Parts: sequence; C-alpha cells; structure tokens
Amino acid sequence: MVEQRVAQSTDRFARKRDAILDASIPLLNHRGVKGLTLGLAAAAVGLSTTSVTYYFKRKDDLAAAILTR
Repeated sequence: MVEQRVAQSTDRFARKRDAILDASIPLLNHRGVKGLTLGLAAAAVGLSTTSVTYYFKRKDDLAAAILTR
C-alpha cells in the first residue's frame, strides 16, 4: 500500500516536472535564459511561482534541465 502511494507520488511529480519543462522550452527559445522566469513558467502551466520552485529551486536550474533534456 505504501509502495503504491510512493509510486503514484513519484509519477505525479515526474508528469508535473515534464509539463513545466515542456511549457518552458518555447519561453527559453523566445526570451533566452535572461528573459525566462519561474513566474512565466508557472503561468504557462497554470501554477503559482511557489509551486514551480518545488520542482526547480532557481530559474538556472530550470534552464539547465531544459538544455539537458
């Protein structure tokens, strides 16, 4: 039972993180690293900026994840 909840939580985390990355790619392409903000990324997926910081602590972390992807 606990393992199932952990797996669901991990899957949900991965899906949300992927959604943030997917929505942020066009922002990064259009605005560059300097113009990319966690607020813009959050708005693109309908989250608050604080929610995005759960997945990416700083915008540089988000940009690096996009480039690594």
